[in-house]
Amino acid sequence: MESNWGDSIWELMLTKRPSDTHFSKSSTSGGEIPPARDDNNTLNTQAVLFDGTKTALGILGRGVALRAAAMKAAPHVKSG
Repeated sequence: MESNWGDSIWELMLTKRPSDTHFSKSSTSGGEIPPARDDNNTLNTQAVLFDGTKTALGILGRGVALRAAAMKAAPHVKSG
């Protein structure tokens, strides 16, 4: 999902980084950038960016399928 706003493009992205890291702070207020750092602020790696729209739709689809399966199983669990 992309959106033009002024002179910038905003895009929904999903990121992957090691669990013991955090993003570097951006000079833009409230922003973060892909370099991933540890608690000592040492550069650890670069975050990997994925298309957030496709990922969000995939997660939503799995959630709907799980809910449908749970609702179908609920009467059997309740009566058993």
